Order: sequence, then C-alpha cells, then structure tokens
Amino acid sequence: MQEIFSALVVFILLIAGTGVGFFGKPYLPEEHRKHETMQLIQLVMTMLVTFAALVLGCSRHRRKAASIRSAITSARSPRS
Repeated sequence: MQEIFSALVVFILLIAGTGVGFFGKPYLPEEHRKHETMQLIQLVMTMLVTFAALVLGCSRHRRKAASIRSAITSARSPRS
C-alpha cells in the first residue's frame, strides 16, 4: 500500500512540475529561454536519469547477489 501512495505522490509532483513549467515559461527572461540553455537543461536531466538508473541497477544487483549468497549458504549447510 505504501508503494502505491509513493507512486501517487511522485506522479502528482511530476504533473505539478510540468504545469509550473508550462505556464511559467512565458514569464521567464529571454536568456533563460535560449536554445543553449535548453540544451544544458536536457544534458543535466540526461545525466540525472543515467545516475538514477545506475543506482537502481546496483541496488537490484546487490539484492540478487544477497539472495544467491543465502541460497548457496543454505545449500552448503549440513542437513539433519
């Protein structure tokens, strides 16, 4: 249940951020709307997404390695 709540909160925050960006863009100064600035923002967002994917992949790999390690340990333990 907590996962659904967390996903809903993230979804609402993403929608709110999109709305602020959509309706706030006309009020930004011209230097913030230049093509170079947009490219920089895209680069930073790409880096953040890549780092997040690496962190999530590493945590997933750790959990898988831990479960394999526990399976090997239980297989090696003497059975009575």
